[in-house]
Amino acid sequence: MSRRHRRAWAGLIGAIALVAGVPAHGADAPSCAVPPTLLEAVATLPRVGAAIERQEPLRIVALGSGTTQGIGASGPAASFPMRLEAKLQPRTGSRVSVVNLGVQRQLASEMLARLERDVLSHKPTLVLWETGTVEAVRGVPLDEFTQQLETGIARLRQAGADVLLIDPQYARYAPRMVNVLPFVEAMRTVAGMDQLVLFDRFEVMRHWIDNNVFHLDERAAPRLAADEIDQVYDCIGALLADVILSAAPKSNHIVAK
Repeated sequence: MSRRHRRAWAGLIGAIALVAGVPAHGADAPSCAVPPTLLEAVATLPRVGAAIERQEPLRIVALGSGTTQGIGASGPAASFPMRLEAKLQPRTGSRVSVVNLGVQRQLASEMLARLERDVLSHKPTLVLWETGTVEAVRGVPLDEFTQQLETGIARLRQAGADVLLIDPQYARYAPRMVNVLPFVEAMRTVAGMDQLVLFDRFEVMRHWIDNNVFHLDERAAPRLAADEIDQVYDCIGALLADVILSAAPKSNHIVAK
């Protein structure tokens, strides 16, 4: 990929990123629903389950790049980590707090360097780690990316936190500019080998776009209104809540939707 194309895609990370779709409004707003198989957790979140069962505070740290930060949203409260907090609170009985540490265009290696100071200082019950897109843009070697993930996961677990991985977003036009699929596959492999919960954002977004729930138009995306962007982040927050609660060992304190 040429330098010009990389610059163009880097700009699109901020302009489009997760918010590549334009949903309808009001009564015509589409459902966020996806096939249940996309939300199946093949691993567990034991520390999350224990916190809910004991009615202890549930502390979540979201580590990631621009889509975690909430680029394009109407404000910090509309980012998907903060929407997750709003969705989880009434369904757990625990006091849920989410710290959003997303930084636009940040690499996994840079996030790894922040673990001790920025992440573990919060003593999190759960860490959400969204990454992979910026690596694809910048051409980070896949083995380096995988090693960074493994190192970070081991440190987070050593500190007593559950870990949930979030893979890159899907967009129809992306392969013309950068191939994120190897990074998606790498995260799936790491999640399987390390028995981690993975929120497969790539396939969730593919379902939405292929079924015209959100209509992808890369030229229109920079002009998306904040309320349209907010709807997409709200959907991600809602589905993340479903995945987290399905992966938590069953508790009488978990309230169904």
